Amino acid sequence: MKIRKIALLLLIAFPSVAASLPVAGTCKLDQEVAGINFGTAVTWKGSDATVATGGNKLSGNVVGLRDHSGGFKLSVRYEDPIMGLSEIIIFEMPSSEPPVHRMATVTYDMVENGERVVSSVNPFEDAVCAVLE
Repeated sequence: MKIRKIALLLLIAFPSVAASLPVAGTCKLDQEVAGINFGTAVTWKGSDATVATGGNKLSGNVVGLRDHSGGFKLSVRYEDPIMGLSEIIIFEMPSSEPPVHRMATVTYDMVENGERVVSSVNPFEDAVCAVLE
């Protein structure tokens, strides 16, 4: 009985984190080299995502959405036609007003025993995001 009271007090004192996580949104990373935009955009709703990169529009899946120091962290996995299995990670900088978002891409190789290993990492950069909570 005592444990239930403590759990109830915690729920009242600390509202659900899931309520503040975005259910949908779009994040865009502009990367221009020699006048050509190599930017990446990610749009998600629920567990479905679309990644626009290198002139391609690719289907993806939200594989992680969690609290990140009062903001959120999102992972979207997709199959890139050149790089193969890829994942975009987006997070909101803690305590930033207005919110500042960072985005990076990780690509993977599958080794003989079926393990997934990191092949490349594009560093985190500022992204422009619009999210629906």
